[in-house]
Amino acid sequence: MKRIALIIIGLLVVMFSNANCASRGTVYPRSSAQRVVVDVSIFYDELAPYGRWFSLDDYGYVWTPYDVAVGWRPYTYGYWVYTDYGWTWVSQYRWGWAPFHYGRWIFHPRHGWVWRPGTLWGPAWVVWRHRSGPGGSGWIGWAPMPPQMEWRAGVGVHAEWGEIDRIVEPFWYSFVEERNFTARDLDRRLELPARNGTLVREAENVTSYAWAENRVVNRSINIERVEQATGRPVPHQRIADANSPARGAEIRGNDVLFYRPTIQRETTSRVPRQEPPARKPDANLDQTRRREDEERRKLEIQQARDREALETRQRIERTQPTRQVKPEDITRKQETERRALEAQKQREQQILKNRQEEQRKAQPAPPARQEKERKPAPVRKPPTRKPDQ
Repeated sequence: MKRIALIIIGLLVVMFSNANCASRGTVYPRSSAQRVVVDVSIFYDELAPYGRWFSLDDYGYVWTPYDVAVGWRPYTYGYWVYTDYGWTWVSQYRWGWAPFHYGRWIFHPRHGWVWRPGTLWGPAWVVWRHRSGPGGSGWIGWAPMPPQMEWRAGVGVHAEWGEIDRIVEPFWYSFVEERNFTARDLDRRLELPARNGTLVREAENVTSYAWAENRVVNRSINIERVEQATGRPVPHQRIADANSPARGAEIRGNDVLFYRPTIQRETTSRVPRQEPPARKPDANLDQTRRREDEERRKLEIQQARDREALETRQRIERTQPTRQVKPEDITRKQETERRALEAQKQREQQILKNRQEEQRKAQPAPPARQEKERKPAPVRKPPTRKPDQ
């Protein structure tokens, strides 16, 4: 009888454990196998609602997101956490599980930022720069890795840094003060891209990725230096697996959940499917023009804000010069920043123009007006004359 009771208790424990695992169905233990898919066509299906797929030059099919600003850069709407994979990017986009952890981003002068799929998951694929400063006043910057930076087994990220520094333009970078590196509202603390040229020249390339314990580890930024700059310890978190990309990245306690399918092949015979943006299509030419005018006004407002912010920053530099920097050097630096801002303005205006052209091409043609069938006019009979009496 006692033995039967023990068996029943054991069965109840197993049933309770299974029920508990089912209730946490979005998490796999780290030791379990991730979902295995054949090729990169998984990205075609999952990202179609959020952006446009098209064939580009020598890159094959690439993807660009809908509903991002013309001046948008990758790795800006999210934040950094420190995990068992090193510094890891947590995107706040629902689609961010893929383009910020697989493949590479490319800046194209006509299309802006586009993403090329890849097979290897990483905590983030970016180039890093760091300039230390007293009291957390230094700078940390990151820019999307170009396709020329390949991962090679036993080697890690293979790149000729002199060549990469010529490829990676200053405006690709996102810079933030050391003290703000771990902020959750990072997109509000980024430095103006027009000032990136100065920061790139002053900051050291510290990009360092390694293969350790069957994982890509990002060792680029020293965590002790970040803790010293921020004045508080950086939490160490663990990456766990989600079984669905539906919610993007998610933090749950000490775990950071990512959808990380294992992709076996970079080639596929499939063609991506296209889904138009969720917004309601314009019904006529007047609506299209009004929408395009509104987009141009928004861009002009943002560019005016950037210009005002740069002028404010430069005015402070002129009125409060440091002993280490000569006045003539400040003048040259500020002129370079103004030219960078003008180049940014022209670049964004051109991308908006190209984007609007693409939208007009994709716009369904209005239905042809069907004229009502006209009935033939009745034939009038000539009046009959009565014969003379």
